[in-house]
Amino acid sequence: MSFVKNYFKDRKIGFYLSFGAGAFAVIAAIVYLSVYMATKGQEIDRVFSVMNLVLMLVGGLGAIVLEQFRFKFGRILPVACYSVALASHLVESAYPLADALTGVAFLGGNLTLAIVFVALFSVGTLCAVVSNFLE
Repeated sequence: MSFVKNYFKDRKIGFYLSFGAGAFAVIAAIVYLSVYMATKGQEIDRVFSVMNLVLMLVGGLGAIVLEQFRFKFGRILPVACYSVALASHLVESAYPLADALTGVAFLGGNLTLAIVFVALFSVGTLCAVVSNFLE
């Protein structure tokens, strides 16, 4: 109990934003995996990427762990992980978007899921970036 008490002791808004982004990233990664595993019975969606899953989990868990040690530049690693995962997911989301815009089902992928996870990954990344500029 004292670990949790000391973890949140004497913290400022930047910590809470970074911690929230880390927790949000871990939850988003779990939802990302579970949603795509649920659609796997049909056929694994082209938009799903194991690299994105791993980067979001590593970034989220890294943010939570690095905040404990209060490293001066500890918030940069999660931002790098979230940013690469978001960029990769944006690239993968172009395939179902191209299908929707052309009206030809050629490349495949679920556009709705792609857009939802672009939004979720963007929120986590944005919060983590902003936390770098706060104490």
